[in-house]
Amino acid sequence: MVYCKKNRAENYIRYLSAHISISLFLFFFSLLSCGCTSLSFIKKTTSPVPSSYTVTDATGTQLHFYTPPQRIVSLGLTSDEILVELVSHNRIIALTDKADDPGISNIVGKISRIKHRVNANSPEAILKLHPDLIIIPDFQRIEIVHTLRDFGLNVFVYKTPANINQTADAIRSLA
Repeated sequence: MVYCKKNRAENYIRYLSAHISISLFLFFFSLLSCGCTSLSFIKKTTSPVPSSYTVTDATGTQLHFYTPPQRIVSLGLTSDEILVELVSHNRIIALTDKADDPGISNIVGKISRIKHRVNANSPEAILKLHPDLIIIPDFQRIEIVHTLRDFGLNVFVYKTPANINQTADAIRSLA
């Protein structure tokens, strides 16, 4: 009997922890979206095209953009959840294949207009979509990143957040 009560208590604590984490994420997201004025990781370049900019990803790779990406592929659930809140859905052409799983995804009801789902282990499926930006978490195999970059694609690797401060950093880096 003690064992069952202990398991229920542990499960309840996990349940509360998950909801608190989600609540904190949403709170910090709303703070960032309302008052974010300085994105120090974006370096504006001097160019005849006023919208050009350079971003540096978690691997130190610099990506140069002359216009905002219009065909974005996200290969991580964290980036899926952030992008769906920050970017117009018509600019996102694919999310990770885990985005539709209600057991782990917080965006199941928000992504019906984004029709493609991809797996990072399928570069062919990603290439067929002709993305102008691929966003991938740092826990994916580096060979996948190299393969996609070898095809001339812009691949932004983000650091997977492990706490609330890193979650805020991930939001800023993807913004």
